[in-house]
Amino acid sequence: MEILPILIILFTYLVLFYFIYKLIFWLKGRRKNNNLSKIAEIYFLCHYFKVDEKKIGIKRLLNTVALCNSIIFTTVLMSTILIDNFLIRFLVMFGLMFPLIYLVYYFASIWLNRKGK
Repeated sequence: MEILPILIILFTYLVLFYFIYKLIFWLKGRRKNNNLSKIAEIYFLCHYFKVDEKKIGIKRLLNTVALCNSIIFTTVLMSTILIDNFLIRFLVMFGLMFPLIYLVYYFASIWLNRKGK
């Protein structure tokens, strides 16, 4: 049963990255001149995938961005954890990152557009 430790590590990384992003957004929100809608991920969702920020709300968008980024980073980390060569690991991470960003945010935009209606 070698799959159970891998799933535990996967879930731990997912929760860890999610709470790191939630902490970052909370710290950004505490500043006086903050504009959380100017975050690159929210801009990407609103302008490229046509998600309506007004209908959905900034809190739901921040939670979705935190979840999407934690899924992306966990997937890339777990996919490249067994590669020993640093250069090959870096190239694989770079090759996985952009398609994964597009796919995860695409599915998130579909889900957010359904919730916004």
